[in-house]
Amino acid sequence: MRMDETTHDARASAATLSFPRLLLLENRKAGGGGESEIAQRLRETGREVLAPDTSSIEEACDMAREKSGDVDLVVVAGGDGSVNGLLSCLMDLSVPMLVVPRGTGNDFARSLGIPLEGDEALSLLDTGMLADVDVSFANGKPFVNAASVGLTAQVTKYQTPERKSRFGSVSYIVSAFKAVQVSRPFRAEVVNLDEPDETPLKTRCVQLLAGNGRYFGGGMVVHHDTRIDDGKIYLYALKPASTFALILHGPLIGLGRVDLSPDAVVASGTGFRLKTRRPLPVHADGERLTQTPVTFEVKHRALKVLASKEFASQ
Repeated sequence: MRMDETTHDARASAATLSFPRLLLLENRKAGGGGESEIAQRLRETGREVLAPDTSSIEEACDMAREKSGDVDLVVVAGGDGSVNGLLSCLMDLSVPMLVVPRGTGNDFARSLGIPLEGDEALSLLDTGMLADVDVSFANGKPFVNAASVGLTAQVTKYQTPERKSRFGSVSYIVSAFKAVQVSRPFRAEVVNLDEPDETPLKTRCVQLLAGNGRYFGGGMVVHHDTRIDDGKIYLYALKPASTFALILHGPLIGLGRVDLSPDAVVASGTGFRLKTRRPLPVHADGERLTQTPVTFEVKHRALKVLASKEFASQ
């Protein structure tokens, strides 16, 4: 059974599907994973594996487009940055994608319930389920986790390859502490595109986050109700507070319960338009995508993926 035989909303177990031909796209720099190791493990499953030596996202996209008619599944081995770079071409393909986590945060894999150990992720070839998930856009540029302005964007700035290599997942905490110390408040005007006639929200904040997936920042929760296939963007703005108070917000941010804070404004919808007094960078999936003013929009179930069965019950 091929993916194009399933309905748009249907979810099917991998046990009823067949993926005899795989295309492996691998970022050798993300997490230090080696292409030969993953390719060998895929071949050990008895499947045909194409594992081209691509040195850039552009080459990987070209290969995906060229081989899409000859493979049943695209396996992306890398981190959130690798997934982000491939989004534009993967959304155009008729074949689904499996992410094998090889980055530091791996938030997209978390949103899909994919095990973070490579060997376990590969087991989804036999035990996973097919799903269609959302992709959001910031000024037309796609992302799958969360886009941010302010504090979280500053964290991304401090997440250097050296810091990631030295501290691993703890590097987010180290970078967050540094970011809190240097972040400056900014004024924001937000329009909910679902209610364009309503008075815009005007607030002074240190962070504004627009979430598409469930996780960001190495396992923090965007919002306790969010799913990556619910057709919504969850937005919150965190108002200025003392360094100590901002640090105390950590548990609320981590659990997706910023809505419980009196220093936060929370909203959800299919799109938002954000303006700031001066242009500010917008980061998403660990990459700088654009700058303000920015329009956030969601495309419902635009990407075909292989997820864990636990994803259905998240």
